[in-house]
Amino acid sequence: MRNFITLIISVFLLQNIVAQTTINGYEYWFNENYQEKTLSNITASEEFIFNENISTDGLTRGLNIFYFRTFDNLGNFSPLFSQVFYKNSNSEYNEEKQIVKFQYWLNSDLENVQTYTLEEQSLINLEQLFDFNNTSEGLNRLNIRFQDNNGLWSSVLTHLFYKLPIINSADDNQITHFEYWIDDDYENAILIEVEQQEIVIIDELISLSDLSQGLHKFNFRLRDRNGLWSSILTQAFYKLPIQNSADNNHITHFEYWINDDYNNVISIETEQHEIVLIDELISLSELNQGLHKFNFRFKDNNGLWSSPTSLYFYKFENSSLILNLEINTYRYWFDDDNESMQIINLESLSEDFLWSESLSLPSDMEGGNHTIYTQFRDNKNLWSSPLEHDFFKNYDPRGEIIANNLNLCFGNTIILSANTIDVDTVFWDFGDGSDIVDALPTDEISHQYNSVGEYEITCTFKHVESGNTTSEAITVVVHPIYDNLSVEEIEVCANELPYIFGNQELNESGYYEELFQSVNGCDSLAKINFAILELSYGIDEIIACKFYEWIDGETYTESTNEPIFTLTNQAGCDSVVTLNLTIIPLPNIEVIQNEISLTATETEATYQWLDCNNNFSPIANTTSQTFVATENGKYAVKIEKDGCSAISDCYEITTVGIFDNELSNISIYPNPNDGKFAIDLGKVYEDISYEIYDLQGRIILAESYKNREKIYLDLIIARGIYTIKIKSNDGIKSLKIIID
Repeated sequence: MRNFITLIISVFLLQNIVAQTTINGYEYWFNENYQEKTLSNITASEEFIFNENISTDGLTRGLNIFYFRTFDNLGNFSPLFSQVFYKNSNSEYNEEKQIVKFQYWLNSDLENVQTYTLEEQSLINLEQLFDFNNTSEGLNRLNIRFQDNNGLWSSVLTHLFYKLPIINSADDNQITHFEYWIDDDYENAILIEVEQQEIVIIDELISLSDLSQGLHKFNFRLRDRNGLWSSILTQAFYKLPIQNSADNNHITHFEYWINDDYNNVISIETEQHEIVLIDELISLSELNQGLHKFNFRFKDNNGLWSSPTSLYFYKFENSSLILNLEINTYRYWFDDDNESMQIINLESLSEDFLWSESLSLPSDMEGGNHTIYTQFRDNKNLWSSPLEHDFFKNYDPRGEIIANNLNLCFGNTIILSANTIDVDTVFWDFGDGSDIVDALPTDEISHQYNSVGEYEITCTFKHVESGNTTSEAITVVVHPIYDNLSVEEIEVCANELPYIFGNQELNESGYYEELFQSVNGCDSLAKINFAILELSYGIDEIIACKFYEWIDGETYTESTNEPIFTLTNQAGCDSVVTLNLTIIPLPNIEVIQNEISLTATETEATYQWLDCNNNFSPIANTTSQTFVATENGKYAVKIEKDGCSAISDCYEITTVGIFDNELSNISIYPNPNDGKFAIDLGKVYEDISYEIYDLQGRIILAESYKNREKIYLDLIIARGIYTIKIKSNDGIKSLKIIID
């Protein structure tokens, strides 16, 4: 058995300015197996429709790719066409497939799927009368699928439909009104009453004199005899300026020019026509080899020019025609930066070349719209026309900090600036607790420190529109200038030891002297009164449900004793706090619904069932894990366990007191019971079956019978509440049984 794919491809040649070309043949192949391509010559034509059944024998089962291209009388190939398809195995293919069954269901109600068996046929007309009586008003889905004689189901076909409310009308709907308005001016909508009819022809003369020149919208809708409006139909139109002309517009002139050389534009006057064919013989002898642009436009009898139209073409040097051109080199560049052009030589010649390369964008490229240009060179040493691809580069604010000096004597000023890309605003943090300075990227910033020490200067670069930010940091050291006649009081927190004082490492409080010589030009004899300030420590004991947000701003969802946060104590030193957190998970709020009973899956907890329709008020005497509804409504459960509580979603129960009239005489006795009970069917059923479900919806027992009026059961099952479903050709009835 052979497999085929059927393809229809239309190919049209674009005519250039210099020569006429025709399609002379085509070739195709599968996957990357170009060596086994199929090549065919055809009668030369400007247009070619490829319509063939192509054998897929020899291809593996699964996803495959079909490649196709044409070539012209100059030996040039068209762009490559590709089509992905999936091939089945021969065993899955049956030329005599017949439909034997179909199913349908509404929305997601697979439990009530309807199945119909058919006589084998290859084509069916669905004449099934679908019952939508129990379908809610509004948008619904009708789902249909078919089964063939191989047992394979088709994909599901889904059709959306809208069920409208029933309208009591003896006649068919008739149109009684229509209205229209311009743009969004509904306040001035025009309402027209018409005689009742199924089809309305609108021949209103609409005045547009008050409208401004430009683009507008015409809006229109209909109303029927039931007062229902149709959807709004909107049509865009353009209002032109009023032209003082008794005749229709005609073309009287056209002009053209090459590239941007409008100074040498050629203007041609023509007889008045609605359509003008340009058959000028244009000399290109003075143009350089390479890419050029041909521009032209038209003028009508009102003196109005059309918008210019541009066509790109490439002028080659005079050379003989060669066939079997192959690519040996390609190059690319970004925007107008052809000085940074990248040139890549191919390892082997190729008639077609799939370029796949991860490119690094230039480091100084700004965010926004850019263009990449690509050219290919063949074995005739001719470059192709540049291919353009527009792309958008995300904004990436970045920069470099420039400082006049990173080693300062106390009292000196540091001067800062930044070289930036994609930056609108710069935020300077000098690392000494002073206010952050908001500046422009080109601003020069100066700062003076109030005390000696080492400071980290952080510069945050921001692109405002995108909100993107990055940061850079440098370190500056402010060296002291000491007064020989004074003693400086120095207080240092214990975690900052040792304190470096010149060549000394200080670890104890006391009086110290140090002679500084030629330290960044800040020489002097220093005298200090050195004091060590103690740190403080503490543990934050926390018990929380589900999660806890601590003073560090982090939200923790698991128990932990690792987080540490540092505050400042009264002495101005670190107060180290350790979090000892115990997270208690919330109870599981999943609920299993089995008709009129709801069961919480969380065990060994405290339960309180709630009435969702009554502002979640508690329902009296409903504190068990299972809740059996006595009336229709929406219900939820509040579950408390280990000190944490949570409320489930609301579950709707609609079947309390509802049963099938055909099975209304069925009863169970005794109930409650110890597992021994009888089912009185009320009459003899030719085919009868039952299924018993637990509260989790699992079937624990099922059996069918022939010609029965009563069924006697002796079950050995755990105590609890169960649901028994009794099924016959008359319908299904569900009853509760209680096993003591």
